[in-house]
Amino acid sequence: LCCIVDHNHSTDRALKLGDLAEKFKSFDWDALTMPGHDHEEIYRALSHRHENKPVVIIAETIKGHGVKCMENEPAWHHRVPKDEEMKSILAELS
Repeated sequence: LCCIVDHNHSTDRALKLGDLAEKFKSFDWDALTMPGHDHEEIYRALSHRHENKPVVIIAETIKGHGVKCMENEPAWHHRVPKDEEMKSILAELS
């Protein structure tokens, strides 16, 4: 069993979760914390066998990663980009 937690810290303002790895370890899980945008590292972790224990990958991510105007900006949870913003966003992602 493998669980991947997208830990982008979006709840930090309202809810302090503390050390997620330690929380999972307390339930006898193997816990790995890694950069969530490093797909190769995540793949390696998924390829590694964890005998007789579930494993959690705590993927430390940046909300809106890859689009500077969206990174760590909570407003994007409830707004839609305007036409000019969309052009800029698409150009940045290509």
